[in-house]
Amino acid sequence: MGTSLRNTNLLAALRLCAVLVTIAGALLAWYGVQHWPTFQDALVTREEVVSRALERAMQRGLTWAEVLAGSDAAQNEGLRQQAMVSLGSPHPLLYYIEAEGTARLTNIGEVGDVSAFFAALPHHRQVLRPDRAIIYVGLSLEDYNALVADAAARHVRGRAGLNFMVIGLVISLLGAAFVMYAAGRQTNSPEVQLSIRDHLYLDVGLILYGGASLVLMVGMALVWTVQDRGGPPLSLEIGGLFAVMIALMGLQYLSSFSKRFKRGELLKHTLIYVSIARVIGAGSLAVRASGLLMAYGASLTFSLYLLAIAGYGTLPIVSALGLFGLVNIVALMYVSSRAAELKAIILGTERVKNGDLNYRIPEKGVPDFVVLASNINNIALGLKAALESEVKSERMKAELVTNVSHDLKTPLTSMIAYIDLLKTEGLQSENAAEYLDVLDKKSQRLKVLTEDLFEAAKTVSGNLSVKWETLDVGALLTQGLAELSGRIESSGLDFRVSIPPDRLEVQADGKLLWRAIENVLSNALNYALPGSRVYVDAAARGNQVHLTFKNISARPLNIGPDELVMRFTRGDESRSTEGSGLGLAIAKSLVELHKGTLKIDIDGDLFKVTLVLPAA
Repeated sequence: MGTSLRNTNLLAALRLCAVLVTIAGALLAWYGVQHWPTFQDALVTREEVVSRALERAMQRGLTWAEVLAGSDAAQNEGLRQQAMVSLGSPHPLLYYIEAEGTARLTNIGEVGDVSAFFAALPHHRQVLRPDRAIIYVGLSLEDYNALVADAAARHVRGRAGLNFMVIGLVISLLGAAFVMYAAGRQTNSPEVQLSIRDHLYLDVGLILYGGASLVLMVGMALVWTVQDRGGPPLSLEIGGLFAVMIALMGLQYLSSFSKRFKRGELLKHTLIYVSIARVIGAGSLAVRASGLLMAYGASLTFSLYLLAIAGYGTLPIVSALGLFGLVNIVALMYVSSRAAELKAIILGTERVKNGDLNYRIPEKGVPDFVVLASNINNIALGLKAALESEVKSERMKAELVTNVSHDLKTPLTSMIAYIDLLKTEGLQSENAAEYLDVLDKKSQRLKVLTEDLFEAAKTVSGNLSVKWETLDVGALLTQGLAELSGRIESSGLDFRVSIPPDRLEVQADGKLLWRAIENVLSNALNYALPGSRVYVDAAARGNQVHLTFKNISARPLNIGPDELVMRFTRGDESRSTEGSGLGLAIAKSLVELHKGTLKIDIDGDLFKVTLVLPAA
């Protein structure tokens, strides 16, 4: 408890330090911004800064000297005074304007050789006008040194301001990174904790915080302008306050952003997502749609921003329009592609609805459309399987009626015929004993068929009471084979039995389980090739007990395994054997009653039955 509390306090202290570091970095960056006019001088060498400053001074001098040489300055005293002031500030320029060999305006006094005078200056320029007027401008040694010193100082200030701004931004980013890392973390809980402020939607917060920060940055620009033009020093403090407010709002938004990201709710916690989810339902499609909408909105906003600043010459308007057009083209292509995918799904559902159950909708496109197409294809497969099953069921019902009628009618017909013979010949006939023997066999046959049919009905309906107990399947199989030894010997079949010495225990009803096994053995005794081998194997495999019965069929098996477990189905299509066709169907139902499975495999004439039961 104490350790957890200390860790919590340490984490809170580190968060506070990160906030203070971010604020300090913002103030440092604001201090660097004060040198904004000199940033362009920080990116070149000192010599290049001096060269640019001299070039600007000479160009300024020539421009205003030409104004003085023109007729407008002679007639406009205000323009003339403005030109004189501009030539004297910030660094005084020496000038000489000569027209038709006579000095018209100059501030160098009487000079014998004007050209030699200006050539001796540290820096000068001269221009020959079309009207044959000559203009000289230059800097005295003192003013030249002052201009060079001022340019060098601007270079130093620009470098310092840029360094302060970059370092401040880096410090702020490091502090913000730790705030994002620690956001929502608790030492005593792995879950990300939320505060009341974190319930504001991320896109709404971006608009609010971003808008407020933009207003504050405009305010910073205004106070910087006031300060740059000689305003009160308080302007710097106000700008610093604005910088702190921007940093705090940014930290709050980044903290909420980080928490939602850690919780996997980055897009779901937006007003756009909530609005879309109310229309189409929550899910990955709503996430993708809201993300695309926000990306499109951001791109559109940035394009409009470029269009706005293009008017000030910062960016060519053609580039802004190109970006704006590109964003819309990409959005149109995306929407068109999704519309085509949806159209394919709609057309596919129409074909399935019209009965074309073999048609498959292409499963491509965004994941949601792939899932939708896959589900529709699976429905079509299910309908097709159901239709085939219904057709098969109807066919099996017809065959069932036919088989039941045949199997019940055959012994009844024989019985009626022999009874008529007894009536005609009388019981004293020498054939009476034979007739009675046939009647006995046919009545027994009819009894077996009736009992099997009744038992099959009970097993299928589930109206059997099961007495669960732990049984050794190996012992049950050994005992049952012993009881059937008479039938096995008379059949002429060679039974090869493999039962492991270990107990094969299952939870089962011994009577019902033996009935299932007996039916499988009876099937082999009735339909196996005389003189062939019958293999009976029992084994434990994992948490299951497997019983396997294999024999060679006496007649060709031209029927599927699934149909053999149908009621009244026989491998003997002529139905000349004594089997009822219900044995395997009853065995399958009984095994399934024990939560097991019965599987039939046919390979040529090889007939294999596998019973799988869960081990106790």
